[in-house]
Amino acid sequence: RSHCDWSSDVCSSDLITTIENSLIKFLNIYNIQAATFTDRVGIWVTEIHNKPLAKEEKIGAIGLRLKKWITYHGLSFNIDPDLNYYNSIHACGIKDDKITSVKKLGVKITVEQIEEEFSRIFLEELEKI
Repeated sequence: RSHCDWSSDVCSSDLITTIENSLIKFLNIYNIQAATFTDRVGIWVTEIHNKPLAKEEKIGAIGLRLKKWITYHGLSFNIDPDLNYYNSIHACGIKDDKITSVKKLGVKITVEQIEEEFSRIFLEELEKI
């Protein structure tokens, strides 16, 4: 359980962890191993097809806002963006780390597959909290 003070309520950190874990499990379907780290935000690819990367690359991030006990949340997941845009910006304040995408990692996936498979995994993970 997280650091929340409530004994039976779901905390915002539980929701963030659930979204992160759902994306990590989704990526595992495609032999992409990913993780989160306490010293930086986001979801990071650590290896592809059992081959470790020289350095982790960011593939996703979570956004969450709470207002009057209502959550507004989202998942940024790089499927096939133009990664050249990241040469001009520092996503989440990251300057020295690389951004990646499913396409850059050589995995072909459709939006329908993402919607179906991620939704199933997310709902399974949500049931656990």
